Amino acid sequence: RDYFEILAKNLTEHDADISVCGMQVVSEDEYSKLMSVKNVEDSAIDISSKEAIEGMLYQKLFSLSSCAKLYKRKIAKSHCFPERELFEDYYTVYRFFTEATAVTYTDARLYYYLKRAGSITKKKYSHQMMDYIKHGEQVTDHVERNGRLLFDAAISRLVWACFYIVTHIDDSSKYREDEEYCWNYIKKYRRKVIKDKSAVKKEKILCALSMFGKRPLKLVYKMSLR
Repeated sequence: RDYFEILAKNLTEHDADISVCGMQVVSEDEYSKLMSVKNVEDSAIDISSKEAIEGMLYQKLFSLSSCAKLYKRKIAKSHCFPERELFEDYYTVYRFFTEATAVTYTDARLYYYLKRAGSITKKKYSHQMMDYIKHGEQVTDHVERNGRLLFDAAISRLVWACFYIVTHIDDSSKYREDEEYCWNYIKKYRRKVIKDKSAVKKEKILCALSMFGKRPLKLVYKMSLR
């Protein structure tokens, strides 16, 4: 069975609004060696939309990507993806989940995400990448307007986006304004993230490292790419 069939089965059998499966990121070389059909034993669980959103924002359960998800028609029609913007999944997928009542999830990695050489994660920095921060701010603003229940999770995800921007701007870059904008967020919230028991370890490490300035942070980031 393919991943779509399993997602659809889980959506129906669990009477859910959104069905999600695990995702595996693969390179072009790895993708060419994969089997076309993956035999897995899927065991779906039911979770609330709050649990799903919290898991996405803390980068623990599944990602904010639109991949590996199947929505009921009413959910898919509730919000539109913005045109000509980067990282458009961030806010839109978050809003889909705010509209849902029930979510079903299997951690079986049924969906393969192919990371191409020219993907956004490998492109040279441009100001348009600040769309990432814009969408993070939209999520945070929406959380604040709706009781702040997931505020810590929203801040954690926004700070992660800021780390992405800062580490992609090199020292000779003309995008100092963008860098400082994101760096101010990091300085404002890094202690909060470090103290947050739900924040992932890798983000806590980056927050601690940021105490020593941008250069050590960027150096460690570059080393991690080797």
